[in-house]
Amino acid sequence: MAVKRILRNGLILLFVAVALLAMPYHSTVQTNAVDLNVTLPINCDSPSVELELKQTAAVQPESRYIEMDNIQQLPELPAGCEVTSLAIVLNYLDYSVSKTRLADNYLPCSDDFYMGSDGELYGPNQNDVFAGDPHSNQYGCYAPVIVRTANSYLEECGSEYTASDISGENPEELYRYVLDGIPVIVWATIQMQEIPSYIEWFDFKTGEKLRVPNRQHCLVLVGVEGEMLTFNDPYDPRGIVQYPKSLFEKRYNEVGKQAVVLTAS
Repeated sequence: MAVKRILRNGLILLFVAVALLAMPYHSTVQTNAVDLNVTLPINCDSPSVELELKQTAAVQPESRYIEMDNIQQLPELPAGCEVTSLAIVLNYLDYSVSKTRLADNYLPCSDDFYMGSDGELYGPNQNDVFAGDPHSNQYGCYAPVIVRTANSYLEECGSEYTASDISGENPEELYRYVLDGIPVIVWATIQMQEIPSYIEWFDFKTGEKLRVPNRQHCLVLVGVEGEMLTFNDPYDPRGIVQYPKSLFEKRYNEVGKQAVVLTAS
């Protein structure tokens, strides 16, 4: 009987040993390796995660076209491309204001030109007022005047929008505005033609000599796609026109990098 008991106990121990050997072996390193593959919840309080999310959200599209109705400056405002461009943008922002209402009620103008005792022509500065009369065929104004015109109208309306002078910005900055959905009022030349000549007079306030490019023009930059740009043009009968970036950039630089945007505060 003792022999049988010993044999039975020996068999039991053998079965237990075999069973233990058959079980999978998990080392600490293996367990850690498995844990590293577990999907962990994102810690939204982590600065690095927040920065990554912000950077992802800030990625701009490579191209964009802001569709809006065009307004022609002719026949009422043969020299009023600047104020008509402003009217195009304001109407896009759902302000039903005409180009002539802006020109007649908000645009500061002066046609005070005269010959000085020195035989030179004197007149107003286009950074201060519209030099001439937009209803006639002379001369024009620059970005600060359109900013004043826009803000006079917008303040009267109690608008959340404000016009800003962004003159001097490099073309790439203008394109970023468009890619963000903001049209840009820009100065160039009619149909991006070469400047044939300049009109010169002296500022009657400061005596500074002013040189105004002939065929200077104002229009609205509304589209960026590859090397092409799209504009709402108040003078061109086609209304919506396209030009290569390189051509626009040349004219934009030649007329002094003038530009205006309207943004919500």
